[in-house]
Amino acid sequence: MASRSSYEPIGEHPSTCCLCCKTCSRVQKAVVAGVVCLLLVGVFGAVYAGVQIIVEKKIADGAVLTNGTVAEKEWRKPEIPIYTKFYFFDVDNPSEVQNKGARPSVTQRGPYAYREHRNKLNVKWSKNETTVSYLLQDYFVFDRENSVGDPKEDQVTALNFILVSILNAVDEKVNSFPEKLVTELLKLVPSESLFIKRSVHDLVWGYEDNILKMINKFDHSIPKSFSLQPNVSAPDPGSVCTVYTGVDDMSRVGQFIQWNGLSKLPYWNSTEANTLTGTEGYLFKPGNGKERIYIFVDQIFRSGYFDYIGSHDIKGISVNRFAIPEFELANASVNSANTAYYAYGPGGLCNMTTCVPMNAPVYASKPHFLDSGASLVEAVAHLSPDRSLHDSFLDMEPMTGAVFRASKRLQMNVKIVKNNDVEQLKNMPSLYFPMFWVEESAEITDHLADQFKSEVLTPVTVADNTLIALMAASGFAAVICFLLAAKFKLSSNGKMISLNDTSHRSTAD
Repeated sequence: MASRSSYEPIGEHPSTCCLCCKTCSRVQKAVVAGVVCLLLVGVFGAVYAGVQIIVEKKIADGAVLTNGTVAEKEWRKPEIPIYTKFYFFDVDNPSEVQNKGARPSVTQRGPYAYREHRNKLNVKWSKNETTVSYLLQDYFVFDRENSVGDPKEDQVTALNFILVSILNAVDEKVNSFPEKLVTELLKLVPSESLFIKRSVHDLVWGYEDNILKMINKFDHSIPKSFSLQPNVSAPDPGSVCTVYTGVDDMSRVGQFIQWNGLSKLPYWNSTEANTLTGTEGYLFKPGNGKERIYIFVDQIFRSGYFDYIGSHDIKGISVNRFAIPEFELANASVNSANTAYYAYGPGGLCNMTTCVPMNAPVYASKPHFLDSGASLVEAVAHLSPDRSLHDSFLDMEPMTGAVFRASKRLQMNVKIVKNNDVEQLKNMPSLYFPMFWVEESAEITDHLADQFKSEVLTPVTVADNTLIALMAASGFAAVICFLLAAKFKLSSNGKMISLNDTSHRSTAD
């Protein structure tokens, strides 16, 4: 008698159907779970993008220069302390240089530090708040703690800048002095020495000069005193500055429209060079990242650019560092754009003769002639350029565009040309004589860094990391679910084949 199983159709075994249903259910559940996880990835991704938009909007709202914003408060009266430090080149061998043409030997004296207060006064916004005008109050308070000595007591031997300027003006015929004044100057000049000994305080903040007093008798617009640094506690009402607020275009926030009453510079040899480009160097558009930035450097009356050179941390905050590339200050034969700035001399020098009174032969450079070539460095003994000490840079927080540390370093030099017709210059070697260099620096305080981290950086970082973690977890879960579904499917296929083979054998029996 045939067994019952021999009459059962192959593929309709009850245990096989039951197993197949259970397996299909597991596969379906795993697939559904995987799809749900993928949907969660999309949801969290959308939330992440939305959070980024909200954060960027909030940062942009705080970065515009309208009344009461975070940026406007810091811009109007900086809370980050600014320091200005002067370093003088004290001439060791003035007599030998003037009388025997010896190589100048100098000793650096400094720093003499001052706390700089840069306040915006008489602030006025345009009707649509796209621009804001102001007067700059820029005054200095001596900082004994960060200085090497008392500037009123310490004296240095320096080049007689006024004498060299007058000799240059007469020789180059750049001034139309009255004949009587020229006569008086010719009487006075021979008694003047090429080098003078003055206190640091006098050199920085001013002293009465015999030559200037003589000129002042004929031209009252020429002051009797000479100083290296003005102390502007009461700004000239005509020295208005105007900048973009960023209301209509965030990429232009802080950029100059007018400086010191000028909408165009009168000093240079092209429209582009005379155009005010860039900010004052402490404010840039949010999200700048690694893009080239432009700054108007008022000490040298021109705009310049800084390029990204690397990233690092300041007090636990990631920043991007920007610095002046060597090419920017190259000779006009190397960088043709510098033709407009009369850069026909050695590389690394900024020709300022068209910017200063009497077209005085003043040239700016990086301190110790950094990036200016060996010939300038070797012409004066004891110069030692060091990029870490003498280059300018700024460290920008990329999300907000705020500058958390910066150092602007400039050296002022006077071009000396040997002149056989002038007693003071007939034995002098021709060279660019370094007088002093100045560093203007600022760095975020511990308190402000902690405040930034707690109010901006930490909330944004936590939100970002949380959403990224949720997206990653959801994506990982989706992968697991789909892998399980595949495993269940393969497992069910294998077991069904095994059962079918058993049925065949039973029927044959």
